Amino acid sequence: MSSPDARSDIPTVAIVIPARNEADYLSRCLQALALQDYPADHIEIILSDNGSTDATAQIARAHGINVLLHPQGRVGAVRNSGARATSSQILAFVDADCVTRADWLSAAVTTLATPGVGATGGGYLADPHGTWVQHAWAPTKPGPTAEVAALPGGSIVVERELFSALGGFNEQLSAGEDDDFCRRVRDRGLKVLAVEASCVIHLGYPRTLRAVARRQVWHGSYQLDVAETWREPQLLMTHSFALGLLTVLTTPWSGLAGRAAAGLLLAAPVLLMSIAKAAHRHDRLATLLRMIPVATAFYGGRALGLLNNYRRLALSRTSPQERSGK
Repeated sequence: MSSPDARSDIPTVAIVIPARNEADYLSRCLQALALQDYPADHIEIILSDNGSTDATAQIARAHGINVLLHPQGRVGAVRNSGARATSSQILAFVDADCVTRADWLSAAVTTLATPGVGATGGGYLADPHGTWVQHAWAPTKPGPTAEVAALPGGSIVVERELFSALGGFNEQLSAGEDDDFCRRVRDRGLKVLAVEASCVIHLGYPRTLRAVARRQVWHGSYQLDVAETWREPQLLMTHSFALGLLTVLTTPWSGLAGRAAAGLLLAAPVLLMSIAKAAHRHDRLATLLRMIPVATAFYGGRALGLLNNYRRLALSRTSPQERSGK
């Protein structure tokens, strides 16, 4: 692909927005997209509606956005159907609860033209007016452009040709389909780059500890499916926390060894995540202190999701007769 320097060389881009009941956020998302500094006549936008029961579709149409109804299927399928309904050279995926900068698209497309780069986009930023939980989880300012293992689904830009060759997003995954897609890009020997200007404000970050835990139960229910290896740090830490919880429930608290084992298994993931988050922030101590309860809620939800994941995998390997007890 040529760098978009001359107007005749500027590639066309399809912006695909998967959505389900995003009426609270969608207008801000679309308003930001309308301010992109990329040529408007080179952009098509489609909202792939996953069975919304609120005003999501109506809001999109009021902004002049084409709406594709895709009531069934997981988020990967919703994104894929939106991509198939467009014809542009480049596909740009953004979530309905995300707000982009004016140069979000142009920066990503320009970087995508770099040889050896397979996918670009940006990480998530917290709403500057969000809660302390949201500010613990994500920064409010982007970091420098860098190669990453994966991009969040709310900001991924890729050439259609590569997207089609990879088969798009995995439609069987309820969560982690973005990690899975980026892994397959890297398996092709291509880089995945997080571009500073292409980071997006994620309005949908959980606002409370309870909401953090609930979301991670959902994400955790498919973590075994998307893991590249059993040695992935996140997966190992989730197992550690889950074993810690199991130790608490099964070891008599009169035993010093039981208390020590449970404490180590529970504390290690929480502290490691909190330290890692704080290490890249200017307010390190404040982030560390905020992250400890957030990381506890995170791994609590992930551990429950892990149990769901093992249960589903076990059932999938059991015959219908065995499951019914016949």
